[in-house]
Amino acid sequence: MIARNRGILLSLVAIVALAAVSVSASRSQEPEPSYSPDGAWFATAQMSGGMTLPFMDIYTSNPTTPGRSGTVLCTLSAPAFQTPYGKLNATQGGHGNWIRVGKNQFAFTVWRILIDADPANLVPDGAPMGVVKFWGTITATGPDTFAGILNADYYGPDWQTRFLIVRGLLTAGTRIAVQTEEPE
Repeated sequence: MIARNRGILLSLVAIVALAAVSVSASRSQEPEPSYSPDGAWFATAQMSGGMTLPFMDIYTSNPTTPGRSGTVLCTLSAPAFQTPYGKLNATQGGHGNWIRVGKNQFAFTVWRILIDADPANLVPDGAPMGVVKFWGTITATGPDTFAGILNADYYGPDWQTRFLIVRGLLTAGTRIAVQTEEPE
């Protein structure tokens, strides 16, 4: 009886071990690796009229949800532009959040403050004049590259009235590599 129970126990242990090896092997054979956006990126957005606008993003994971959600900080320098509120510009830094929406695909929303850049306005240069919301998706196309779609909604001084809508700008980014040696 003891020998029979030992045989059943050994058979169960073997089945569990075989199942664990099978699951591990199937995970390692996934057709596409999984990537996280975490890190610093140099990217470009293709503007209408053929202009390319460079920007930099930093994605960091929320410690409680690594690789699934987190914070994004963005740096963008663009020229001032004419609006119904005079000439405006946006702060160089934008702040926002991101979430994973699919394998290697991430949605983000970043806000910037619009500031006065028109000497003819009664408000002082640099005064807050509204906000711009950048939102869209990026898809990791490899461990160090992404492609994405960027949209923007511009709001006036009441931060409610939308005066400009931009949709579907194509973006592409490359992870900023760590340099450990002097270039030759």
